[in-house]
Amino acid sequence: MTPEERRERLANYWTYYYDEIRRQLPNYTTDPESVPHALRDHQRRIQARECKDGYVIVHFSDPENVDSSDHPVRLELLMTDHQNETVGELMDSEVPKDSLPSDAPFWVTHAPFIRNKTTGEYQLMAGWERRDLISNRRIEQWNNEEEQWREQTGEEATAQAGEDLRNFFNRQS
Repeated sequence: MTPEERRERLANYWTYYYDEIRRQLPNYTTDPESVPHALRDHQRRIQARECKDGYVIVHFSDPENVDSSDHPVRLELLMTDHQNETVGELMDSEVPKDSLPSDAPFWVTHAPFIRNKTTGEYQLMAGWERRDLISNRRIEQWNNEEEQWREQTGEEATAQAGEDLRNFFNRQS
């Protein structure tokens, strides 16, 4: 699979994922601000740092559309000097050493938030709302010839979005 094909799959995945968040969120709450930023229905900018074995994908909130996007989700592929590093090497200070083996189909998500006990509002703990570390092998699994590529129809992305919302609201009850 070429890097261009992987990039396209990532862009499609996040478009389907956030479309499903926007579609399902009203089933759970009438106040979209009552959930952590990573689950909100707002504009966002997604930055993908390409490494030799995968991607570091960082989701930034852009509710005021500061970046002037006409799409709810805007993917920026940062072609940087990280193509000679592994995801584990790039994340070395933040991820335990050897926890992301290059030959494994890893996908690690981190969406830190804190809830103000006084106001009940969710606040970001970092300058971003979500970070995904995903290997090339994991992306390539979306193209299993026997099962056909489920992600192309958005099935995997929409299923994950629904699961993320259910998990959050089940913890709240």
